[in-house]
Amino acid sequence: MDQNNHTDENNLPTNSHIDLIEVPLTPDEQAYTSNLPTEKSNIDNNENTIQPAESIGDAPEKKRLTDRQKKLAAFILAGLILAGIVTGTIFANSKGKGQPTTNPTPTMTEPNKNPTTTQTPTTQTKPTSPETSPTTIQNELPLTVENLELDSSLLSNPEILASKFNELITEWINSGATKENTEKAFASNMELNEYAEILAAEYDDICIKALLIDGWESDPALMQWVNKKTLIHSATLSVYFKTQNPVMGDYEPYKRWYSCEDIESFSVDGSDIATLIISNHQQDNSDKNRALALFNGESADEVYFEEITFITDSGKLKVSQANAYR
Repeated sequence: MDQNNHTDENNLPTNSHIDLIEVPLTPDEQAYTSNLPTEKSNIDNNENTIQPAESIGDAPEKKRLTDRQKKLAAFILAGLILAGIVTGTIFANSKGKGQPTTNPTPTMTEPNKNPTTTQTPTTQTKPTSPETSPTTIQNELPLTVENLELDSSLLSNPEILASKFNELITEWINSGATKENTEKAFASNMELNEYAEILAAEYDDICIKALLIDGWESDPALMQWVNKKTLIHSATLSVYFKTQNPVMGDYEPYKRWYSCEDIESFSVDGSDIATLIISNHQQDNSDKNRALALFNGESADEVYFEEITFITDSGKLKVSQANAYR
């Protein structure tokens, strides 16, 4: 036995080359196998049925899940934002509750050299206004010469003449005491006494022309009477400007008025001259404002006598002589 062709215990040759021998199929086997599809033909036949990845059945389901997740996330986010707004509003309201706002009330500036300086009292309790002063001051008509003149027909009735005369003196002494002039006085940056003096002089000219004869300046007694009226007028106007603050105790701005207490005598010389001596009462409302302090405690309340001579001039009565005494 050849040593190179020995067999092992399984009777298989070792160190030998094994050749595969193709065994031909019988006619029946060939007929059977020809009806079986090959792997390649299956792949070729299904090539046209393979769909791209985006049209595979699972893909649309994954896409819909993504949209729902986005909508859900947006809904949750909106809810969180709304909750934050509501919470912030509740917190702001609870924080501001019980804390009153401060609305300062503007007040008229206290009269001084600098009207822009506001004097604000610590307690701004509105005082209870006492009974108002009697309305004796006539302000229905504009202050003109024609409206202030006395008609000569009054010579026939001395009581009405005396009453009408005092009404016109009251109009004169308070002329210019208006809210508009008060605002101008404070805006002028002038001292109120100075402003009142300048303004009073403008009204004085109208009143003097309406009540007095021409050339009155030549009579010393008449000039003294006129000067007394103009000084009272200027002082009244100044104190009126200074008593405009109810918080400081000015329940009414300052006013002064005149009334006839009695007619002492009345004489007529001819048809165009008459002399009237009357007991007059000068009053003011200094009990309803700070006028007493501004007048150094002196009240205007007094009774005095006034002797007035009227002459007729073109149907109007004019003062030709005047004298006041106590």
